[in-house]
Amino acid sequence: MNINHKIVLKIEEKTKCPILEMFWTKDDNKWYVCFQEDVVINNVDQIVHLDDVIAEVKKFDNIEDFTNEVYFDNEEDEIWFEQVTFQWKE
Repeated sequence: MNINHKIVLKIEEKTKCPILEMFWTKDDNKWYVCFQEDVVINNVDQIVHLDDVIAEVKKFDNIEDFTNEVYFDNEEDEIWFEQVTFQWKE
């Protein structure tokens, strides 16, 4: 089964995990999406839905360049966030 941009929007709605950006590139005819959530803010764990996003995405065959990374955003406020990104052709 192949993913498409409409399914990605349904995944966002189902998992309540926000899409940071999603776009189609003419050069390679691929869609790109980045889901992002804060993981820790001021040493307080946040609700993380990215595990649900990952579980949904693994159901599809045409996912390319999948990454799951955690970033440290601000030393003073100790803010950590996680991003899941991937590409696909429709």
